[in-house]
Amino acid sequence: MSKSLILMALFISFITMTFGQKKNVNKVFKFEENDSLLALVPVLNNDFTYTDTVLVDFYSKNYFSRFKIIKPGIIRSKIEIDNKLKEVILKIVMQEYSKKELKEFPNLNTILDISEIDYLKEKIDDANFLLIPVDIRFGTNFGSTFGFSRFRLYKLPTGELIFDCPMDFNVNSTDAREKRNLMIILLGETSVFFRDKVINN
Repeated sequence: MSKSLILMALFISFITMTFGQKKNVNKVFKFEENDSLLALVPVLNNDFTYTDTVLVDFYSKNYFSRFKIIKPGIIRSKIEIDNKLKEVILKIVMQEYSKKELKEFPNLNTILDISEIDYLKEKIDDANFLLIPVDIRFGTNFGSTFGFSRFRLYKLPTGELIFDCPMDFNVNSTDAREKRNLMIILLGETSVFFRDKVINN
């Protein structure tokens, strides 16, 4: 992924970003000294395989230096040959929370049973954290392209939800390239949220 494309997409975000979605951060969460392995779950859609590279680019930046990342391409390869792993991840992706539940920061054990959690940990190298895209949508209307994403971060050893981060943007264009640009913006702004509200908070 070229640096110029990412910079262009982020520049667009300054003039098109919207703030209609409530973001939630678990204020009780604190990093422990050995919290270092971050699993980046890929966007589970073949149309968006290029996001694997974009995710690696954002989460390789200096402000994520406390983490060693498990690349989304590696997880994608495992999902393609392991139906059980795919089913476990899809259960997390498909989980919907009410506003009340999000305020109380639900646990992975409300979605998965112990054997599924253990299987997930084993298959992603006992990662400390799981960053997972639970919703990615695009649309066009009245000359504009709209993009929406929702990422959640879980701490795997405890199952606790650390943040729920929805992002939505639009640009005044229906050019086919705008979907790709919006995806870069959504991923980039989510990483900035992670940096500012979790790492540097």
